[in-house]
Amino acid sequence: MAALDALGRVSTDFAVSLLDQGFVPAYSTLLGPDQPWTMVPVTATEGGRLNDGFRAAVRLRHR
Repeated sequence: MAALDALGRVSTDFAVSLLDQGFVPAYSTLLGPDQPWTMVPVTATEGGRLNDGFRAAVRLRHR
């Protein structure tokens, strides 16, 4: 499962492991409710949505 860490960096892990670490699923309005787009720390959410500060900080890693 794709995950965004607390700094907004993309990583991967097993969904069960992420749930145990305080991550919650984030859904895309384009993909619908069947499959989460990614998992994010619960602290990155506000009212069931990604908070603006976290969303603005999301970046792909450079190789």
